[in-house]
Amino acid sequence: MTTKVNKYAILERNIFFVFNLLVAVLSSQCTKPQLKTEEPFAKARTQQVDQLIKTFQSDFSVPGISLAMVSGDSVYCTTMGVANAANKPFTVNTPFLAGSISEPMLATAVLKLANDGKLDLDEPVVNYLPYFKMGGDSYQKITIRHLLTHTSGIPHYNIMWDMPNYNPNALEVTTRSIGSQLPEFKEPGTQVKRSPYNYDILADVICKVTHKPFEDYMKTNVFGALGMKSSSFIKVKGTAMPFKTSNWLTHTTKQDTLYPYNRENGGSGGFHTTATDIASWMFTLLNKGRAGRAESFGSGFYDEVLSTRFKTGKSTAIGYGWEITEEKGQRIFLKGSQYGGFSNLVVLIPEKKIGVAVSSNIAGEFNPANLGKLVAQWLIGSALTQPKMPISLAMSKALARTGEIRDAFKTFSALKKTEPNSYDFSAQALTQFGINLLHRVHNKQQALQAFQFCVHQYPNSAFAYLNLAEAYVVAKDARNTRLAISKAQVLPDDSGSKASYLSYLKENLEILEEKKS
Repeated sequence: MTTKVNKYAILERNIFFVFNLLVAVLSSQCTKPQLKTEEPFAKARTQQVDQLIKTFQSDFSVPGISLAMVSGDSVYCTTMGVANAANKPFTVNTPFLAGSISEPMLATAVLKLANDGKLDLDEPVVNYLPYFKMGGDSYQKITIRHLLTHTSGIPHYNIMWDMPNYNPNALEVTTRSIGSQLPEFKEPGTQVKRSPYNYDILADVICKVTHKPFEDYMKTNVFGALGMKSSSFIKVKGTAMPFKTSNWLTHTTKQDTLYPYNRENGGSGGFHTTATDIASWMFTLLNKGRAGRAESFGSGFYDEVLSTRFKTGKSTAIGYGWEITEEKGQRIFLKGSQYGGFSNLVVLIPEKKIGVAVSSNIAGEFNPANLGKLVAQWLIGSALTQPKMPISLAMSKALARTGEIRDAFKTFSALKKTEPNSYDFSAQALTQFGINLLHRVHNKQQALQAFQFCVHQYPNSAFAYLNLAEAYVVAKDARNTRLAISKAQVLPDDSGSKASYLSYLKENLEILEEKKS
């Protein structure tokens, strides 16, 4: 009898132990969500994307192109084309220059340093870089957060790479170079003025705070945690080379001789990565970590990385290195750039756990936004359609075949009737034909004819008239410049830059009229 009671007691204790263990496990799962691992997309989906990239690469004469996409825990990368003039294949593991995508990546490092207590985002920059100086006194109020959000007022300067500086003090040279410049506005944090120097100076801050090159800190403390094995802030062996358009009528390309990297601007534009690494980064951000990797960023870190920091309009804002738009109640984080022979775009929709990245080793008329936003919408549920080709491409090739601009106009009219859904016939796309003739082919007469054709097709486009006015400026025709400007002034702005374009044209008109008198 006693033996039976002891067995029952032991059984009760075991049940109680198992029950408490289950409660503990379930409680831990409720308080800490299980991190995901990457899973492949369904084959039918990847086949659709592969065909899209193949057609796009051919239609737009793109040397090499990569696309990475994430939807929840599904990840896929695909590439097409070549990485250099030797026809080395552009693969998912080919390193390429990611341009301004450097900014959100560098911001991640700065936020990590803040999370680790190594710096304070709201401390003045001069506390970390005593030699940081600008004209006036307001620069002393510029904080790390102001640099992160482009609200410092530091003027915009074009990045130069024809005489690159790779020295250890290169970033300090950048910081010191603006010592005599006045901020664009007196009170930091009140406006957005985008300038790559904000992030170049942040890279200098990382160097001084960590006592090591910022490239080393990124490699050991950031890329590893994000699963980015092949990424760096320096050019590595096997990097894709930039291409440029060698003939703006046939749109043939050739490898560029100048590589767009200068360590003085390494923080804002020196990020090198691969399609595989970009996919891993997007996956980690969207899923707030990843299974099988030690978590080093702490709670709430990923929410901070993808946070809205400064409103720039009714439905637009800026984050830590990101441009943010709001569409149908959801935030879309964007970062892209086109310079030096590379084009890049990253699109993140955190609420849907969707990410798309498009990169290529050519810039110019190729716009990765055409592809990136389209794929992102497809992942949400829209149909996947081929981006429309700019009509300027077809018109340029028609002109190249015959040398007669009227054949380009005939091509526009014919394709608009027979293939209305295959080409972009907008005023902007048509105007690009004239822009290429004026600024790249340098045929003033044909450019003028192209712009006249454009305003005939789009008589209510201010953008078309603004470009026509510029063609008249080049032709030194003051009378018709004034007429085109007058027409553009009364039309709605369909360019997004009407005010600045008008100011530029009026200044040139004044010069023309002074010379004439």
